[in-house]
Amino acid sequence: MAKAREKPPATTHQLVWVTWRDAVNQSARIHADDWANVSIVQNKNLGWIVDQNADRLLLCHGVSSSGEFDCFAIPTENVVAVEPLVKKRTKVTIEAKH
Repeated sequence: MAKAREKPPATTHQLVWVTWRDAVNQSARIHADDWANVSIVQNKNLGWIVDQNADRLLLCHGVSSSGEFDCFAIPTENVVAVEPLVKKRTKVTIEAKH
């Protein structure tokens, strides 16, 4: 009988939207008068935060059948917001009417 494959560790984390700032431009030589054209945008990516420290947040957004993960290392100072995809449910107490 085939052994059941374990769930990859990153998929046990909650899915979150991470909004973060990044520069828009390719790495290239530019003239000084083009410096003003380099801009900052906000990206929004969905994934699992699998590790985080003072320098960076590691957001995984895919996993292959071989166990390799697709991840972004986002500088912590560039993170604008982290929002859960699904809000955690809260217990609601329903009082019985007499």
